[in-house]
Amino acid sequence: MVSAKATLEGEVRKLKLQLNDERAARQNGVASHLDRDHDTELETLRKSVAEAKGRAARAEAEAALQAAAVARLEAQVA
Repeated sequence: MVSAKATLEGEVRKLKLQLNDERAARQNGVASHLDRDHDTELETLRKSVAEAKGRAARAEAEAALQAAAVARLEAQVA
């Protein structure tokens, strides 16, 4: 009886350890998945910022060209 109880307790400990290992593996898997999601989102945001900066630079260049055209027209009129 004592031997059977000790055997069962050993099995319970082993199963608890296995369960803890599986939980940890699942949590690590979820954490890795979330990290990948955050990395993907961060990369998307970086690309969006780079594109926005490019559009802003093009708009500034266009404004400078228009200002130069206005200056030429004013010089011709004067």
